Amino acid sequence: MLVKVYGDNTMKKTAVYKWVELFLREEKASLTKRDRDDQQQAELKKTLQIFVTLCLKIVGWLSGA
Repeated sequence: MLVKVYGDNTMKKTAVYKWVELFLREEKASLTKRDRDDQQQAELKKTLQIFVTLCLKIVGWLSGA
């Protein structure tokens, strides 16, 4: 069917497979990076929560509460 539409400009089957493989590889790398970024954000949020908790305890200790 593609040959009817594109004639001699139709991509070869092997080229299509290579494009699909490349796309899937890039998508996997992108998802892995997003997962890593999400994990880093979660760790940063946890660290900030600990920092704020410690600051509040210090403020309470300094004020004699």
